[in-house]
Amino acid sequence: MPAKSLNLRAVPDDLIRRAKSAAALQGVTLREWVLKAIQAKLKK
Repeated sequence: MPAKSLNLRAVPDDLIRRAKSAAALQGVTLREWVLKAIQAKLKK
């Protein structure tokens, strides 16, 4: 399936820093981390 771009605006700096840190701790990119988070949320 072709990928589309998604731009988020007005994301608080602290939230971005925390997400980047969590991704780094898991050894993945922020993009991969966000995709996994979205997929996990949609499974619920």
